[in-house]
Amino acid sequence: MCTSRTQSTQVGERPTTAEATSCDCCATEAGSATGSAERSLALVQTTNLVTGLTCHHCATSVTEELEALDEVSAVRVDVVPGGESSVRVASTEARTERVRTALSDAGDYAVSGRR
Repeated sequence: MCTSRTQSTQVGERPTTAEATSCDCCATEAGSATGSAERSLALVQTTNLVTGLTCHHCATSVTEELEALDEVSAVRVDVVPGGESSVRVASTEARTERVRTALSDAGDYAVSGRR
């Protein structure tokens, strides 16, 4: 399983996408033992509805805070300015409280529900 990290934002009618990719599949031989161990962990996919996101900068802040958590392997943010944005998290553990704390640390963002 590839542990690429991808971020996507959608603003208004025109979607914009920013991608940053980091892949354990392409690791050198020295790093392949770690990549192999990470790939063997089962990932939990959660989608949180989040308020307070208005732009690409908001999506970047949220993505960076969530990716800083050890258990998170991928984040995707779909911004809905003035509404409930979708924040999808792939992680080895589903800890809603850690996600809430990371969102609070990133700015004035709050989980309003889950999908």
